[in-house]
Amino acid sequence: MKRYILVLFIILLSSCGFHPRGVSINGGVSTFDSIVGTKFYIESNDFDQYANELRKTLVSYKANIVTNDKDADYIINIQDAAKTSQMTSVVGGASNNTYQLIYTVTYNIVKPYDETPVVPNKTLSTQQFWQSNSGTVLAQDNEASRTYNYLQDQLVNNMVNQIALLLPEQVSNDTTTSIAASNKGSQQNSSSSDKNLESSNTQGK
Repeated sequence: MKRYILVLFIILLSSCGFHPRGVSINGGVSTFDSIVGTKFYIESNDFDQYANELRKTLVSYKANIVTNDKDADYIINIQDAAKTSQMTSVVGGASNNTYQLIYTVTYNIVKPYDETPVVPNKTLSTQQFWQSNSGTVLAQDNEASRTYNYLQDQLVNNMVNQIALLLPEQVSNDTTTSIAASNKGSQQNSSSSDKNLESSNTQGK
């Protein structure tokens, strides 16, 4: 009985448009194909902490990170990575206020030697509510820092997902070789047919 309930639950999720991460709607093909094997150069613009996390996440999806922008397929320019907060409520005095912590990133993607963005400026943000307590200032700062680190992880994953969807899928070397071989074979067949036709015309004369 539990098995049937689980199957029904999965069907309902699919009908609502839910799909596992990394799976597209059209037949379960990974949406990260545009990242696998792609060479990226990350222009951090002094947002090193965010750039390092982005680098690690891209590598986990089998992207290649290069140290020379001229060797890259794409350059990711991190325009801004900002941590902000805003008070949402006051509970029992200044030591128990509730804040909304927000992490925002703006980036674009270009090709080497081409100033026209492949992906124009995109801005993403994540946020989470956080309540200060009556503990020490250091303890509160540490807790806020952990929350921002969590938001950064979320933000980087969202950014990589967006990049994977916006970039064109890379054509593998095997596919390129196969296409080239097919074209060569077609040309040879065409040439052979022309020669046979020419020979037939000569014999007819």
